Amino acid sequence: MAQTAPFPAAAGLFQFRLRVDEEERFRNANLSLFPRDILASEVPTKKYRRQSFHSSGAFPNELLIPWNKSVPEISCIYRAAETKSLQSGFERIAVNGRGREIRCYLEALPAPYQPEDVDPDHPDVFFLLTLNSA
Repeated sequence: MAQTAPFPAAAGLFQFRLRVDEEERFRNANLSLFPRDILASEVPTKKYRRQSFHSSGAFPNELLIPWNKSVPEISCIYRAAETKSLQSGFERIAVNGRGREIRCYLEALPAPYQPEDVDPDHPDVFFLLTLNSA
């Protein structure tokens, strides 16, 4: 539905996971011939990361949220996962490493179907965002 909107809108999915490079590094450390004890400070932290993103034709390409981009823990993505209900609000989301961000109205809710291996405390979360000009 976001793709057909006549205004700047996007929808997609956030998953609670590590970055791919963090997951590979952590897995390789555990599979090493001479494994070492991994310090708690070396264990990467999972975050909600953008998995899929579908935008309307009016959505500016330079504001696409990159794959794997995480959102802050104060985001309604986290609140939706915690409350297992629809959460919404105005948010600022960074879109790249150069300080660029978008101000948007974000709505989030846990996806109705979850993968078998998903952490029950951190379900996959659907989102719908619309850009705010203010």
